[in-house]
Amino acid sequence: MDTMSIWTFNTADGADNALRTVERLQLRGVIAVADAAVVAWAPGSPRPRTYQVGSVEGTAALSGAFWGLVFGTVFLLPITGRDVPAGGLLDHLGFSDALVGSLRERVVAGRSALFLVIGRATVPAVATALAGDDPEHWEADVAPEQRAGLWQVFADDPMLP
Repeated sequence: MDTMSIWTFNTADGADNALRTVERLQLRGVIAVADAAVVAWAPGSPRPRTYQVGSVEGTAALSGAFWGLVFGTVFLLPITGRDVPAGGLLDHLGFSDALVGSLRERVVAGRSALFLVIGRATVPAVATALAGDDPEHWEADVAPEQRAGLWQVFADDPMLP
């Protein structure tokens, strides 16, 4: 089963630093990242900077539209005063209202988050590698039928399973 593994950091550059660690793990064959994205919110900035990374090979399992939906709903709509609960928009992606609320509280100016689409079995290796950065961790499990739906709607590569 795949999981959306979300790691939050107390600094605006924490996710970028963690991403480099994750990339090294993938290059060594310890983990396989299907997709990754970063939210970095500089102190004093009115909104976060978000970007999709993909994988070390330069491919991305999901399109920018997926990340735009997630980041727009979780981080940008509240800025506009349009606080939409996750239930209707993101629940089918594994993002419960509680998870969205936790991310909104945790990722604010001066903080950051790393989103990884990885196999559940590789989460402990990532946790060990990132332990020194003291991140908080959440997971949104992606069941096989959810994965098929996500990939059908949001896949960048039509050849992905």
